[in-house]
Amino acid sequence: MTITVNPISGDLWQPTISVNGTVSDPSYSVWVNGVEATVDGGGNWGADNVPITDGGTACFDVVANGSSSVTQSLEIDKPPTVIVNQYSDQWTDIETYSDGSHFSVGASKNYTM
Repeated sequence: MTITVNPISGDLWQPTISVNGTVSDPSYSVWVNGVEATVDGGGNWGADNVPITDGGTACFDVVANGSSSVTQSLEIDKPPTVIVNQYSDQWTDIETYSDGSHFSVGASKNYTM
């Protein structure tokens, strides 16, 4: 009995992701991090909305249940990312009149996410 996990693509910093692979016996049920996968007659399986662990490593526990149980665990380091939690916006508008005089108006604002 074997179970495989295809390379995982997508943003590992999101709360959930889709995971898929194959199982050598399509009569087995497959679960990923507690989410039941759909298994087709050829042994291909897929699970959507699989929760991703917090922190810098995404951990996945894949379990195939049938006449026996097979578990495969994998850990993937999450890539570095920049998370903006605050930024500032500042602008100035300079108005010029036909007589050559001018004035400026400016504003700034801080945004917190």
